[in-house]
Amino acid sequence: MTQDARRPWGIDDLKYLIWSFEHNRWWLPARWGYTTNVEAAGRYSFDEALEITANANLTGLNEAMVPLHPDWPPRPRP
Repeated sequence: MTQDARRPWGIDDLKYLIWSFEHNRWWLPARWGYTTNVEAAGRYSFDEALEITANANLTGLNEAMVPLHPDWPPRPRP
């Protein structure tokens, strides 16, 4: 994607986690399964996360995309 085609608010630089309200767990990578461990959760691009949540939420709120802070996970303090 060229710089000119990028969304101005920087969402293309972020990764997203998907929270399943239905399963009360995070989506695993590759859209395959669920986990309670946020560190094991899949990281999805904005477009992937939007597609997942749009398809999952056709009949109600089942999934949510959660932006992942660029510095997460935090580094241990010295």
